[in-house]
This record gives sequence, structure tokens and C-alpha cells, in this order.
Amino acid sequence: MRIKSLKLAIIILAMMGLINTAPAKSVEMRSAEIYFSQGDNHKAMEFFQKEVAQNPDNSKAYFNMGQIYREWSEYAKMSEMFDKSLAIKDKYKDKYLVEIAEIRDELWIQFFNAAVQPFNEGDFPNAINKFSLAVTVDPQKIDGWNQRGKSYLQLAITADSDSVKQAAFKSAIENFKKVIELDPKNEYLDARINLALVYYELEDYDNAVPALQTILKSDPENADAISKLALIYQLKGQSEKAIAEYNKALKIKPDSPNLLFNLGVLYFQMGEDIQKSVAEIEALKAENKAGQEQLNKLESLQKKKEDLYSKAINSFQKAAELAGDDVDALWNLVNSLWRIERYTQTIPHLEKITEFQPDDANAWQFLSIAYTKNGDFENGRAAFLKYKELSGK
Repeated sequence: MRIKSLKLAIIILAMMGLINTAPAKSVEMRSAEIYFSQGDNHKAMEFFQKEVAQNPDNSKAYFNMGQIYREWSEYAKMSEMFDKSLAIKDKYKDKYLVEIAEIRDELWIQFFNAAVQPFNEGDFPNAINKFSLAVTVDPQKIDGWNQRGKSYLQLAITADSDSVKQAAFKSAIENFKKVIELDPKNEYLDARINLALVYYELEDYDNAVPALQTILKSDPENADAISKLALIYQLKGQSEKAIAEYNKALKIKPDSPNLLFNLGVLYFQMGEDIQKSVAEIEALKAENKAGQEQLNKLESLQKKKEDLYSKAINSFQKAAELAGDDVDALWNLVNSLWRIERYTQTIPHLEKITEFQPDDANAWQFLSIAYTKNGDFENGRAAFLKYKELSGK
């Protein structure tokens, strides 16, 4: 009976609030909270650190340490303390979850907005610093990573130093990869495009091709991705694949002078490769060393060469018509016509070149030859004199 009476007494005392059944705060935690309330953050931090060393599951201590680091503008440490606080499952978790989210939102918006102006003004190092703060305070927000990646990409494109360019490209890759990691729904297509662009600029075609193919799975009519893929195949010597991709892109953008120009270059290069084979066989033929098989092959090669240069001519002509003042397209058109001895057809294009670039001695020399082959000796002589004047010969 005496035991029961004692037990009952303890229950009654607890109900009356005379006995504290909650765990007592440590001396370190009490001291930290006193200093924290008085605004002595350095002393508060000293005791909070002692507290978490002894009681690593104290979410409130970590939360308050995060607030102090915020006051000190040490945002990486702030974020670390907040993460530690949220990792502890106790009665304060929901409360701190809301408060930490509010703090992170406020700071993220502040730093992100501060980065916009330097980015728009081309001050990419400053923009990177500001976007980095946004990423630090809330690494789960995709836009911070994406914009920092774009800032690194622009820094790389505009950098004079090769070392700065390479380092910026590497950082851009890391940021765009993080965007993709945080974006399982593929909503940030621009990050995937930019990642492919960085690989392309670095001539890392083994990574660029799958990156572009990933884009095309989500956006099969992305002409920019298709044209980049075509150009990579072209640079890798995979001509047929490149032609197929250029034709896909041109179905989407039929009036793109750049696509037409690049396709023309591809056909021209293929024609040049065939011309080398033609020249080799013709050299053997001149020495009576060509066999019948080679002579039969020569005829088919001549036809193929003519076909490829004709396709180049068609592409360059369209590109020149669309661009209006693209001298490179005009010159490539002239060279393609010249290769298959259509000299008189070069005259209007050479005349245009001399209008755009009246001091181009080469244009006047080609024009003099074209006039002469067309029987226009008067204009041929005038063009030749202009060539001599400009070239000093």
C-alpha cells in the first residue's frame, strides 16, 4: 500500500506541474540561447557548437546556428546547418521546414534578381557570383543552376584567354548536368540544348551526339539540334548521315541560308574528294597506265562529281538569294560553277562580288577570265586592268 501511495503522489505532483518530466536543457544550450537572445552571436555560436558536439540530434541548435550564419552572410554554412536541422525528425521539424523555406525563398529571390542586371550587361563574372549565392541558399531551385550555366557559357564564348574559356565551359557542363538531374520531366529543354552546344564547342562530339539525340526525343522538330547534329556528322566525315540531317532541318526551316550554305559546303567537299580520284586516274590515263576497270570507273566518277557540284551550286544559289549580301555564299557558288567549267554562269555572281567588294583583286581576275571565255573581250580587258591595278602586277 505504501508503494501505491507513493506512485500516486508522483503522478499528482507531475500533473500539478511541480515535477518537470521533459528532458532538461544542457548548460551549453541554455547559455547559447541566452547569448543568442542578447544578440551576442559569437558567444551563442560557441555554445551552440558545443551543444551539437554533445547532442547531435538537437534540431533547434542547428536551426539557430543557420540563422547566425545568415547574419554573417556565410550562406554555405547557413544552408549546411539548415539541412542538418531538417534531417532530424523531431517535434520541431515541420516548424523549421516552413521557416527555413521562407528564409531560402527570400534570399534566393534577392540573389537571383541581383544577378539579372550584370548578366544582361555582359558582366558574366559578377552574374556568376550572384547566381552562385542563389544556388547556395537553395540548391533545389533549378533556375539558379540553369542561369549560372548560361553565365558560364557566355563567359566561355566571350573569353579571350583559352584557359578561362576551357574552365568556363567545364563549369557550364556541371551546371547544365545539375539542371537535367533536377528536371526529370524534361521541362528545361534549353539546358539540354546548351549542354549539347558546349560539347560541340569543345569538339567533344562523342558526348554532343547523344546530347542532341536526347533533345530530339523530346522535340523532334528542333531545327537547331538537327543542324548541329548534321554539322557534327559532316565534321566526322559521315557525309550521308549529314545530308539526311540537313534535309530534315530544311523541311522545318526551308528558308535558312545557314543550313543551305552548310549543305552546299558538304556537297562541295564531297565533289572535291571525287575530283582527287578523277585526277589520279586521269594522270594514269595520260601515261597509258590506266586499266580498263579504272577507265570504266572514271566515267562514273565524272558523273558523280558533276552531280555533287550541281547540288552544291543549287544550295549556294539559294543561300545567296536568301541572304542577299553573303559574299562567302557567292564565292562558293562561283567556285562550284568553275569546277565543272560553267564559266559564263559565274559572271552575274562575280559582278555582285565586285559590287560588294570593289577592291577584291581575285574577283576581278576571275571576272576577266569569265568575260573572255564568253567572248566579251572588251569587258574582259577592263576587268583584267582592274585586277592589275588592285594586285600591283
